[in-house]
Amino acid sequence: MLNSNPINCLIQPDNIPLIKQWEEKYKVKVTDRSQPLLKAKRKGEVAFLIPEFCYVAGLEEESKKFGKGLNDLGTIGAAPHEKDKSIVGMFEKLAKGQALEQYGLMMLGQTRIPLQLLPKPQLRSGPGKVMSPEMLAKGVRIMNPINFKRWVMIYEGRNYNNAEQIFKTMVKASGALGVSVEEPEWVELEYINAKSLENSLNGYKESYQFVLVLLSDRYRQYRIVKRFLDIAKGVISQCVCADYKKVTNMTCVSNIIRQINAKLGGDLYTIELPPEIPKNTMFVGIDVCHIGRNSVVGFYSNAYTNLAQCYCETTVQGRGQEIVSLLTQFYANAIKTYYVQQKKYPEYIFVYRDGVGRSQRDQVLAKELPQLKEALQNMKKGYTPEITLVIVNKRVHQRFLLEMSTGVGNPEPGTVIDTLVTENGCENFYMISAEAKKGTIRPTHYYIAANERKEVNKLTIQKTSYAMAFMYYNTPWSLKVPAQIALADRKAYYVANIDGPSNKRLVATESFL
Repeated sequence: MLNSNPINCLIQPDNIPLIKQWEEKYKVKVTDRSQPLLKAKRKGEVAFLIPEFCYVAGLEEESKKFGKGLNDLGTIGAAPHEKDKSIVGMFEKLAKGQALEQYGLMMLGQTRIPLQLLPKPQLRSGPGKVMSPEMLAKGVRIMNPINFKRWVMIYEGRNYNNAEQIFKTMVKASGALGVSVEEPEWVELEYINAKSLENSLNGYKESYQFVLVLLSDRYRQYRIVKRFLDIAKGVISQCVCADYKKVTNMTCVSNIIRQINAKLGGDLYTIELPPEIPKNTMFVGIDVCHIGRNSVVGFYSNAYTNLAQCYCETTVQGRGQEIVSLLTQFYANAIKTYYVQQKKYPEYIFVYRDGVGRSQRDQVLAKELPQLKEALQNMKKGYTPEITLVIVNKRVHQRFLLEMSTGVGNPEPGTVIDTLVTENGCENFYMISAEAKKGTIRPTHYYIAANERKEVNKLTIQKTSYAMAFMYYNTPWSLKVPAQIALADRKAYYVANIDGPSNKRLVATESFL
């Protein structure tokens, strides 16, 4: 709707300008009052949308199960050459029309942008044991293995063979990982539900390390198990589908062992960071999950590159609310936990904040950063660690295509764009840290909102953020964002789905993996 904008579009029946409705109802600030609107139709009803608050929607996990039915949606994941063709076609149509002239615009054609390619970080699985990121997919020996000495396996009678098989496979797979798996305490139930779990674990000993539960009905029983063990009991748990192919698959079971090891506090591997980042650094990731009745804030912190040495917590706030007002206590608890684990306070705190749009950055600086300062004031006298705050946004509209001899393709992981198309007057950049399996890769935008450490420049932040994209233990591949953000998001999503608060006994563990 090139002739409509937030000012002249009136909402009936009161003839209220669209901009006033959005700013009052949704508490957002419209930065471009003359931007053309988008027109959306649904069931005969028409709605006008402001483009700066619109994003390309993805698919729910449940929808992805219907593989054959997704063929008609192929354009959502268009390959780079298809994306390039469609963009060029759109430009040609606009250039032929009169719409651009009305706004004093003109087409300049495609722009070639210089990029830099960061080297892949070095990973370590132990002292002196350097490995490339590609080694993660092959399965490497765990850096800090924790032996499974005291644990419980719960299963239904009909899954007796699966229970026996997964134990045998765990014993077989554990040798290559450096973990010793001893026989569990077997608990057989007729059916796994809240009542049977409570009855069977009444005499549960807190000295047990974890409980492994074989599920017959993943979607029905997972929430029941997690609500009882994680929330009510504060017990580390691992749910596994009672599928014979999975419980006898060495790769699958090896990943289960690795996940349990991380939940118990044993780091699987570590990574080399730039020398400008001191080893006495606490990293923080913050994200807000907007699903269900409320919005759930996820907070995650860890010591340097030791992801299992962590503190993670959640809180619930009003639905749709992005700015967090309860961070002071989280920061204080995170620093105290760091001190307990490392025997010293962090000298440097590096914060990644995800999910914040351009219009809300000032609110993060005005409302969230002071909460960290307040937490520091309540620590020991004279304690003033340096702080870096980076706002990360993975929901961007920009796409970058790499010119190749055969046409165009996706840029490689480690690609950084920090000129020409970045924002003026501030330190920011785009980064591609993951590989696109399908379609055209979407970059992630990094905005350096605050940086008190003079040794840390933009290049250091780029290298650090790229390295941290490899530190998510649930996958051997790099992510689109640093692991701290992914873990904060997973914690928030986990709590929102099981619909219950975090158990205080598990805040220093990655029990939600």
